[in-house]
Amino acid sequence: MNFNDFVDYVAEKVTDIMGEEYHYSVSKVTKNNNVILTGLSVRKESEKVSPTVYLEDFFEMYERGEVIGDIISEVARCIKDSELSIPPDMSFIEDFGLVSEKLFLKTVNFSKNETFLSTVPHKRFLDLATVFYIYVSGEEFGSGSITVTNDWMKIWDVDEDKLYEIAFKNTKERFGFTLNSITEVLKDLLPFISDDRDESDGKDMNEVLDETETLPMYVLSNSSRHFGASCILYNEVLNDFAKDIHSDFFILPSSVHELIIVPDNGEDPQILQRMVKEVNSTQVSAQDVLSDNIYRFRRNTQALEALYA
Repeated sequence: MNFNDFVDYVAEKVTDIMGEEYHYSVSKVTKNNNVILTGLSVRKESEKVSPTVYLEDFFEMYERGEVIGDIISEVARCIKDSELSIPPDMSFIEDFGLVSEKLFLKTVNFSKNETFLSTVPHKRFLDLATVFYIYVSGEEFGSGSITVTNDWMKIWDVDEDKLYEIAFKNTKERFGFTLNSITEVLKDLLPFISDDRDESDGKDMNEVLDETETLPMYVLSNSSRHFGASCILYNEVLNDFAKDIHSDFFILPSSVHELIIVPDNGEDPQILQRMVKEVNSTQVSAQDVLSDNIYRFRRNTQALEALYA
């Protein structure tokens, strides 16, 4: 069964499980970095809001030999778990006074999202772009986000500078920033790392932690560790850190969620760039890649520059 046949089969069977009052639709959804996913939505005709489950990962499960019936049950469970019991009241979105309280920003790659960026207000920053979203939440229907489009910006009669001013303030106040040594980050992860490792794998976690004590590396993100790469916009945070370490430093884009900071102790930038590119191509999902480039913050000018690969 190829992917298209898999999608049709799963959609029909999941709808059967949900009940005859449900109907399904399949659509192609463009995500960050122009990643296109196949979304399955199942909803009652009377409802305006429906959850979407993306099927690519489930097809990989099928190709690995997992039972198709189990996969269908899991897709149905995901839809039921995500189903909104009460559709959110979205009437507030027309009132910019109300929207402005829920306006935040995130940072994405510019060149990988040019088509998407043509439809939304954004601010260019080096090889990146800042886009805006409305955060919605409620006890009855959970939480989610709505990307601000050019159409909404026109309805509100505001410009990109105003959106940036408000979203920047909200994002920084709501999520703040975290800046920790990589050793501290690894220690926080220790409770979630299994001890069931083959001794032939080499170093245990304690040895790794001992080694990181000598590695001057830091992780910069926000309090939620979601879209934390937007902290690259906080120039005063970068400037204060440069003063603390008495050095220029490099920023390595780990993902759209976090950044790695390496003090400039004479490292070859080309080696750091190659490392970022290799990690992006092998360890980071296509949707989460921020950039293959790295950045240098210069303490004397208090400015950030991109070093293009």
